[in-house]
Amino acid sequence: MNSSLSMLIVDDEPLMRKGFSMMLDWSKYNILKIFNAQNAYEAFEKAQTFQPDIIITDIRMPEIDGLQLIKRLKEKLPDSVFIIISGYNDFEYARQAITLGVLHYLVKPISYDELEEVMKKCINEIKEKRRLKRIIEDLERKGEIITTQEVNDEADSNYREVIKKITAYLINNLDSNINLYEIAERFHYNPNYLSRLFKQETGMSFSDYIKKIRIEEAKRLLSNSELTAFQVCKNVGYSDYRYFMRLFKESTGLSPHEFRTGRKIK
Repeated sequence: MNSSLSMLIVDDEPLMRKGFSMMLDWSKYNILKIFNAQNAYEAFEKAQTFQPDIIITDIRMPEIDGLQLIKRLKEKLPDSVFIIISGYNDFEYARQAITLGVLHYLVKPISYDELEEVMKKCINEIKEKRRLKRIIEDLERKGEIITTQEVNDEADSNYREVIKKITAYLINNLDSNINLYEIAERFHYNPNYLSRLFKQETGMSFSDYIKKIRIEEAKRLLSNSELTAFQVCKNVGYSDYRYFMRLFKESTGLSPHEFRTGRKIK
């Protein structure tokens, strides 16, 4: 990860904030800016101003607790990663945090090893979010997700967001046996309606759209990894290597080997 990261620590106890900021060598994780807030109001203001990549908050705070803070911040900073700090008797809070999509949880007293493990997971999550964002932006530039048409109807804008969310899910689950019915059920849509929506927004059928994403990911892996073509085939969700080779050649005009060799020559 080339760009530096920033972090916001939210706790009503000054010693806790200071101790936490000194607990690790944060530069090791490329975290070069650390902000502090003593309550949810200050945290909300600083989060909007500095847009930290990682937000660490105690669950129990006066007036507005950590969960309420996270709920408000997630609307403003959907790409930020949240870590909650809790005492031993706060497992109900932890359960609620999971429903908000918070996966990282630290229990007081916090150990060095536990914190280090959570930070590694956070960094990986940020990397993955940025990777998905780059892929979606690339698809947008290529016209695979239509975004250039002016839209006045709010519903059309919502449909576009649905397609983006589904695209992110597809990219993250290419190695599974994805089909229209599974996606429709997961995102609470009628399969026939979702099929029409994909055609309307991308100009492709759902199956062609998945093929396109799989080939794009295969090209990325062939260019940027040491995986064999057979391993790439498996990673993007194809069990039949010959079928994968045929689709890849139809899309690029090259076999996987020719594509990789050509990229290296360039």
